[in-house]
Amino acid sequence: MHLKKNQSSNYIRVSTLYKVLCIMCILMHMFLTTFFIITDIYSLMILNLISILIYLSSYLLIKSKQFVFVTLVCCVEIVLNVMVSSLFLGWNSGFYFYLFAFVPLCFYCKFRSTTTRFFIVNLTVVFFLATYFISTNTKELFTIAYYPKVVLYLTNAFCCFCSLSFLSYIYTKTIVYETSILSQSNKELEVLANTDPLTGLLNRRSMMKALSEIDIKYLSQNTKFSLILLDIDNFKVLNDKYGHECGDLVLKKICSEIKITLRQDDVVCRWGGEEILILLPKTEIYDAKNVANKIRKRIEDMSYPYKDNNVKATLTAGLSCAAEGFSISDLINQADCCMYKGKASGKNCVVSIKEIDK
Repeated sequence: MHLKKNQSSNYIRVSTLYKVLCIMCILMHMFLTTFFIITDIYSLMILNLISILIYLSSYLLIKSKQFVFVTLVCCVEIVLNVMVSSLFLGWNSGFYFYLFAFVPLCFYCKFRSTTTRFFIVNLTVVFFLATYFISTNTKELFTIAYYPKVVLYLTNAFCCFCSLSFLSYIYTKTIVYETSILSQSNKELEVLANTDPLTGLLNRRSMMKALSEIDIKYLSQNTKFSLILLDIDNFKVLNDKYGHECGDLVLKKICSEIKITLRQDDVVCRWGGEEILILLPKTEIYDAKNVANKIRKRIEDMSYPYKDNNVKATLTAGLSCAAEGFSISDLINQADCCMYKGKASGKNCVVSIKEIDK
């Protein structure tokens, strides 16, 4: 869906660029047609009328996404128009400016290979040099007065600079847009890499990173933290009775409720299967037990409508707290042992390492 949206947005941007350029070319050739009517150069007037028809046709072809074909047609039109106009009016008429303006478009157009782009650009350079040598070494076919020729030269230069400015603006906007899309894609990939797709919680890998970071704080600053390992009671029975779709629904709802109950700084992940691991920074074991009991009671009081059934679920939790000489693995194992002790003693309860130690 996201890819289709980007492709659609890209088509709109490219289509808009080509349409604006076609309109600019049509207006420019309309001016030149008028200019050549005034100066009685009817052969160039006809040439510019043909150019107007070409750009009108190109405008219509843009709707069918024929960008490469339009670019090639425009290339031929520009080269021929520049060569003929320069031979008729001389090099100083300024028609060669349009060859400069065409070059950036070659790199913007979606040709299949970069080689094609460089080939067209090099071919344009060849035509530029050929036009220069021919027009400077032969007498111009039509002679126009000094001031009209200056107007023609300045108009061609102005149109060229307008085209280059517009293309530069589009390139800048494109870079900003593509950078934004890349950044957004990277964020989405990061989310996919760090979260569990079913519950939306962090995955085991991300939790291990958070645990490593808080362990470093504990060793350097003696910052206490606690762990809660939760397990949904009789989850296999629930799956067998109502189906895995119901099991997934219950798991997602429980995870959502746990997230609502916790503080902003607390970290929660799907540890595996129906097990959920919670990291409580700056929390002693007694406060952690209160949190675990709050979650347990909240889940116990809820029901989950599924088809014609109101499914109930309970949790059993095991708790451990940071202590000198115990690694992260030790603390997770302690919480796991506490949880299984709770399962053995009847489930739907909270057991902490302090109670086992007694």
